[in-house]
Amino acid sequence: AVACKAKALPQRIPMAHRLLDWIACTFLMISVASGANRGAGSLLNTDEASNMIGQSHSENESMTQSHCKSCNQSLRESNGFFCETDEDWAEKKALSRRQLKRQLNHQTMHAAWWFNSNWDPDLSCGLEEKLGNPFDGGKWVCDPSKLQKRFELRAKTPVSFPVDYPCLVYSFGSNGQFDFEDAVHHKFPLCGMFTFDYRGAPPNDRPWLNFRHWPLGPSDHPEWCPTCLSLKTIMDFLGHAGRTIDILKIDIEGNEWRVLDALAEASFYPFDQLQIELHWNVSTADAFFTRMHLQNYAIFHKEANLLGRCPGCCFEYSFVRLTPEWNRGCDCPYHQPPPPAAVRVGTCQNSAGPGTCRDSIKA
Repeated sequence: AVACKAKALPQRIPMAHRLLDWIACTFLMISVASGANRGAGSLLNTDEASNMIGQSHSENESMTQSHCKSCNQSLRESNGFFCETDEDWAEKKALSRRQLKRQLNHQTMHAAWWFNSNWDPDLSCGLEEKLGNPFDGGKWVCDPSKLQKRFELRAKTPVSFPVDYPCLVYSFGSNGQFDFEDAVHHKFPLCGMFTFDYRGAPPNDRPWLNFRHWPLGPSDHPEWCPTCLSLKTIMDFLGHAGRTIDILKIDIEGNEWRVLDALAEASFYPFDQLQIELHWNVSTADAFFTRMHLQNYAIFHKEANLLGRCPGCCFEYSFVRLTPEWNRGCDCPYHQPPPPAAVRVGTCQNSAGPGTCRDSIKA
């Protein structure tokens, strides 16, 4: 009993560990009582009891420290999005470095083979979720639950500029299908959901959906697309200049390369997550991935699109933005972005599969 009193429990020790100490103390008192009848040989001495209780405290402190390790580095390098222990984050960064050195493994003229051999994910998002159609149309988003908590907090926090929505989601290319928009609205009801497509009519049964017949282009009204608008112009028209698009989805059937080149030339990357369908092009694709890396975006998901005349000739990619500190000190082979190349669009002669896609160059 004296030993127990000497090891009085701190008030903040979890109840489970207080119970362990109580059991140790009880065992000590039982031993004292039984030892009085059986003799001193069976008595648990006070040093042994103190060691037992001290071990319980040590285990408690070790467990507490393991759960309270700092996640400052991951928070700092992910704009406050990821919170992982510094040890786990360092390992994740090491894995990313190894992957970045092997992103260009195989050059081939076959679209499906090229995409399967190059530019794999270099960051894992453990709580990613596909929003929308489970087959075609759905897009993988990194940790929707954490995004929703961030949006709820943002809605309660005063900002220095007037906003209609605490978060923004842009979706370019719907083709009359709104499964992605439905899933996004269900997950993030606070967000402004904006869909852009020159085809179809705005749905009447979704009053929360802001639909515009504005096709996305590299600039305003280019000769080959008189109705196209640039991303910057669209944001200006909607009163979103200076804002960040939280989720940007682009699925515009091959025209993405012109848009991506224009964004790169203007160094305009106003989005935190990008979900995009890419159509094969070795030179343009390499340039795009390299620039995304240099702009501190990491690939967290990749999957083949098996529909169309050439299954696997286009792939779905998902990116999440990190900070420059994530790439600092990276001994990667992407120190300078390659120069812009002619826009090369993969075309398919038939549906025979890999090997039927050919390159055609558009001026």
